[in-house]
Amino acid sequence: MNNVIKINSSREELFRHLRKIARSQTGKRGGLLLVEGRRQIISALASGQKIEHLIYSQDNKGEEGIREILESVPSEGDLISLKPSLFDELAETRNSQGVILLTPATEEKLDLQEILTQSTAPILILENVQDPGNTGTLIRTADAFGFAAVLITKGGCQPYNGKALRASMGSAFRVPLLTEVVLQDLLAELSTQNYKLFAADMDGQPVQNLEIEPAARLALLLGNEGAGISDQVRQAADLLSVPMLGGTESLNVAMAGTILCWEIFRRKINP
Repeated sequence: MNNVIKINSSREELFRHLRKIARSQTGKRGGLLLVEGRRQIISALASGQKIEHLIYSQDNKGEEGIREILESVPSEGDLISLKPSLFDELAETRNSQGVILLTPATEEKLDLQEILTQSTAPILILENVQDPGNTGTLIRTADAFGFAAVLITKGGCQPYNGKALRASMGSAFRVPLLTEVVLQDLLAELSTQNYKLFAADMDGQPVQNLEIEPAARLALLLGNEGAGISDQVRQAADLLSVPMLGGTESLNVAMAGTILCWEIFRRKINP
């Protein structure tokens, strides 16, 4: 049985504390992540995330949402019930589903060498990708197609950004993530571990011509939305492109990355 704490005034100390956390501009809000939405919260709890605060709005959508969450993933911890106007001060989305989870930030348990040596599945690398929607979508893509991990280079979007978490639809809690990766160190370690590195680039070979060995150790790198891949990567990688018809000059990095991940996935399972 979960204890319910009801808050109806913005003057209450607990609410002021929650509002301060929610308004923080960093992804890891004092060591906490803000997860919003039923499916995202269920995925987080099912993946082992703990409840710091599980908050819902005192209206139909909030009460239905908290009931669905607790029925799907029975969890211990106090629930916080907020007057709808107070809940809206914490929510990051306009059309919120009425439920928010504050959970301790996920620790990155593996280092670069461990990630590269512990699995034969492909690795996805995001080089200075800045948009949180793209970052979250690509983490979700990596999860869908069995990639072993997502590596995010130094200066790239943090996957714990609220928008990135929502775009990942829970995949950020299932796929090993490593952030602040130094590109030069990564390229050296990929070479040491005998990885074949591919990178997305408009001048690369069409992906339908790609030939890979089922047992090959692969990494796919996607570059910045505007600048693309760095010269350092261009010299180290085999370049891949997505052929297109019509007048479109290029694809969004998340869209192109999804196509390339799929092509690698299907060649690995059906060589």
